[in-house]
Amino acid sequence: MVETFILATVSFAVATASLFFRGRDTSHYTFATACYSLSVLKTGQFFSALSEAPFWQFLIFFGLLMLPTPTALFVAALVRVPRLVKERHLLMVAGMGIGCSLFLLSTWGPIFGLYLVYAYISLSLLYCYFILFRALNFKVGMERARLLYIAIAAGIMGAFGFLDFVRYLGAYEFPPLSNIFLAILVYFVYGIITHPQLMEIKEFIARMTVKVTLTFAVTIILYSVLKLFSATQFSQFTIILVASFLIILSYEPTQHLLKIILDNLFPGNREIFNFIYPLDRKLEEEKSALLEEMAPVLAHEIRTPLGSIKAAAQYLRSESFQEEEIRLLDVIIEEANRLNGVVSQFLDYAKPYHLNLKRHDINEIVEKALTIVTMSGMRENITVEKELKTDVPPVNVDAEQIIQVIINMINNALEAMPDGGILTIKTRRIATDTGAAVGISIRDTGMGIKKEDLKNIFKPFFTTRERGVGLGLAICLKIVRNHGGTIRVKSIPGQGSIFHIRLNAAV
Repeated sequence: MVETFILATVSFAVATASLFFRGRDTSHYTFATACYSLSVLKTGQFFSALSEAPFWQFLIFFGLLMLPTPTALFVAALVRVPRLVKERHLLMVAGMGIGCSLFLLSTWGPIFGLYLVYAYISLSLLYCYFILFRALNFKVGMERARLLYIAIAAGIMGAFGFLDFVRYLGAYEFPPLSNIFLAILVYFVYGIITHPQLMEIKEFIARMTVKVTLTFAVTIILYSVLKLFSATQFSQFTIILVASFLIILSYEPTQHLLKIILDNLFPGNREIFNFIYPLDRKLEEEKSALLEEMAPVLAHEIRTPLGSIKAAAQYLRSESFQEEEIRLLDVIIEEANRLNGVVSQFLDYAKPYHLNLKRHDINEIVEKALTIVTMSGMRENITVEKELKTDVPPVNVDAEQIIQVIINMINNALEAMPDGGILTIKTRRIATDTGAAVGISIRDTGMGIKKEDLKNIFKPFFTTRERGVGLGLAICLKIVRNHGGTIRVKSIPGQGSIFHIRLNAAV
């Protein structure tokens, strides 16, 4: 009965939130109507268990008959495939609801009415799921991902609903879970339709996965301990103590398991899961502090003899007349210059960044970075496409550091396209629960990054290039983090990569 009340409350809250969502459209209105219908149904079921008043039975039937039509309309608004969702099909769903209502008022209504209503709801929901599943064939990219997540969640909910039906038939004894999972589904769908960007959806799914998993882990432990010791002579204090001890012991392994699962589900997007990596972040900060102290000393110890080697090689080259000796001395000078460049990058990575924050237009920063790269010599076989939105809010950043980040990203993209390709740079406004943000995406059509390399590309000194140092992306990540932002990457080998930079908008 408690889970029924929870579902009624969650449905009402989500419906109200959908109506007040800033970017609401038809899908939000129809989803809100479906949630209100579900809330009415579950409210009637909850209070009918406490009172035999006819009003609560009326609410149950009213909610049951109201639910299918807005649900079908919501699915139609969500998939937006006219040739798949016909208007006559939606009218048929609504007409069947009216027919069921009239049947309930007839002589046969009290006898067969409930069975007819449940058959109507089952067929309508199966139709909605069929449309949702078929729509996957008509969608690509982000739209397909959104529908796929909802289809998977609805399928899981259907499985738990079937288990509750089997339980109702007396096949097994287990707590009813369909209402709890339906509440999770309602909140999940709300999150999907209110987070239009794929990265925001992934972040929402990751956070929800962690919360739900930990909640059920704690519930299972508590339930198991209470079930095991309830018939014994142990006091309630002892039982609670045992349960608490098991929860504390299992928390870290559960969190570690979730980290592994989420890393495999969303490779290269670890920034999404910062909320379950507090210890890792603390260790990284301590290592960075140690590196900041050691870097100048190491750089001095390397550069001093390196300068002497280079100077000696240059002197010998000026005195030499044999072609082979000159070639070998040129190699020494070239490698000395390269090693000096490595030391410079190492210092850039290790040094503490002091931010000179000022209010800037991100589009101007992107244009300046692109101009610098172009002036340095952009290959003719590279096509540059820009899509800089004019509605992006200003940002408080150190312009020179963000320019460095964008230049590094663009250079990486160019190196990934040795045979030419398309470089696409976009900026956009991002609406979040905590306020506006700015998104920068840099996309190439190059070789892409292997799945096993994605989780390592931001690590210092990791590189897939023969003469690469492996500090460029590490420097970018450090600068963006110092600005309170995030970097995420998505890549398909053979098709290209896209890097997303997210910065908070100026207050």
